[in-house]
Amino acid sequence: MNNPSDYSLPSHITSWREHQFESVLWGASLHKTGIRTGILSAPVGSGKTGVAKGVSSKRSVVALAQTKLLQTSVYKEHLFDVLLGKSNYRCINGETKYVDTCPHQKMTECPNYSSCMYIKAKHAAMKSTSASLNYAYFLTTNWVQRDPPDVLFLDECHLLPEIVLGYIGIGINDRTILKWGLKRPPNITGSMEMNLSARTPARQGVEYLRSLLSTVASHIPEDNDPDSIRKGNQAKRLLENITRTANLIEKDPTLWFVEANRNSFRAKPLTARYHYQKIFDIAKNSILMSATVGDFATLAQELGITEYVTRDVPSRYDPARRPIVILDAPPLSYKSLESDYERQADVIAEAILSFDPTWSGVIHVNKKSAAPELAERLARRGLQDRIWVTPQVGTDKQLAAWNVVKRKKDGPIAIAWAWHEGVSLDDERICISAKIPFCSLGDTYEKARFQYSRAFYAQRAAWSLQQQLGRTRRGREQDYDTDDEVRGLVAIADGNWTRVRKYLSTDFVESVIDVM
Repeated sequence: MNNPSDYSLPSHITSWREHQFESVLWGASLHKTGIRTGILSAPVGSGKTGVAKGVSSKRSVVALAQTKLLQTSVYKEHLFDVLLGKSNYRCINGETKYVDTCPHQKMTECPNYSSCMYIKAKHAAMKSTSASLNYAYFLTTNWVQRDPPDVLFLDECHLLPEIVLGYIGIGINDRTILKWGLKRPPNITGSMEMNLSARTPARQGVEYLRSLLSTVASHIPEDNDPDSIRKGNQAKRLLENITRTANLIEKDPTLWFVEANRNSFRAKPLTARYHYQKIFDIAKNSILMSATVGDFATLAQELGITEYVTRDVPSRYDPARRPIVILDAPPLSYKSLESDYERQADVIAEAILSFDPTWSGVIHVNKKSAAPELAERLARRGLQDRIWVTPQVGTDKQLAAWNVVKRKKDGPIAIAWAWHEGVSLDDERICISAKIPFCSLGDTYEKARFQYSRAFYAQRAAWSLQQQLGRTRRGREQDYDTDDEVRGLVAIADGNWTRVRKYLSTDFVESVIDVM
């Protein structure tokens, strides 16, 4: 029997997607290979969440997701026991609004402990053979580490390097300094200095961090005063972070970036390869999965994974049905002339105007300032009534405003700098990347990372590019062309795309067609 219901998938899923059942068998038998890590590359719509659920019919699974929206939609639909952070559950004892502000030092002291919605969800997840957590929760709890599942699924695994680097290291801003009465940092010029024997940035960073320990420790209360407990717990976490960071820098200063001025301090590792496994390598097997894995070896190297097996699931749609058009735009960089941007506007406008004027869509740019500049150029090319620049508010508010625009305009085109991922544009038919999304080297930390690994710098841009151009093709039949009908435009308007070609997924490169 190989019906989806035989593998714990919900009853409304009556058939497997192409290659999905084989992926379940691959994941469920990974432990038999003697290799602990698997990397699954599978396009949007191929049913990666269903794979994780299917594996849970044979082995216990915890799946980590990037956002609670993904948990409460896709994972919940696949019958995972979803656990969110405490701030998402209302407190039922009336003392506070949400569980994360519980006044009890130990939640078990609450008279309504057994009825607490967070505790119920937590206990369900702990006992479940298929639980869903988000990365932020996983990084701040320890029960999964104490009792790990057979298989840990890490969704959107292309984000893992940034998740690790965001967790390891420390940033201290002016607000933190004032809150805890901390000594102000010295001026430290960001650098990748190689030792701790001289007063290098690394040495100065360690000395500064050590100097903060007694001050932070003084905020940890000795009694159980409820009003002090919350701040005391915050102080404990800060103390642990400071101590851990100082110890790690001392262990190998060549892998750290340290920079500070009077109002801020930051110390961050340059690579995740020495930290990923200490955080996530807890289960008998781990399966990393994403629609944008790209080059398997580059991801594995960045995460310090030396032994792994891979599975590359092809798209169920032929490349001819999902073309990615390379517009005849010049390579764009900080050295580009105004004439280069004018040429780019020419080819973007020509492409948009060659399709149905009722099609709506998005043009991705890499920074806020680029959006009005491109909008002005396209307005001069006959698109003035269709172009809309996203406002400088949160993504949710941008999308709400966009829905209003679509009701008022025919064929509007949004120019957005924050819709690279986590956004499903189900109604839109046009998706154009106006700039290969390389990280800005104007940031000293990013420049240091670039110097440390140029290959990974290119890989990150490749991941972001694939995320950008996946906003309108969501795995549905209507998102893909047929022999008789062109159903959308997905295009790149920056000649620099060849710099990341080798880091793009096979499916992506197969879809690239000649310059339009």
